[in-house]
Amino acid sequence: MADLDTPLGDAMAHALQKLADQLLIIHIQVERISLSLLDLPDLRPPNPEMTRAASRPMPSDPELLRLGQLLSDEHAARARVTPTVPSSPSPPPRRHR
Repeated sequence: MADLDTPLGDAMAHALQKLADQLLIIHIQVERISLSLLDLPDLRPPNPEMTRAASRPMPSDPELLRLGQLLSDEHAARARVTPTVPSSPSPPPRRHR
């Protein structure tokens, strides 16, 4: 292990600090991308089992019918949404030592 009170030790410490700064930037960017992915609509094709279940007649309870219609309307509204690609996030400001 190199002694940190030498020019080589100083260079190693500086290189490690730069690496730590870059890793922090990458971590922040990955976190932002992860959060933006949560905002995208679900584009998977419908589950055939769920489609069959939805085609079965519902009970005649008015409250259940109203809730079923609300869910159906919400599902149709989500299907019409077009996903947008978020702009690339800018890196955080560099820290000066």
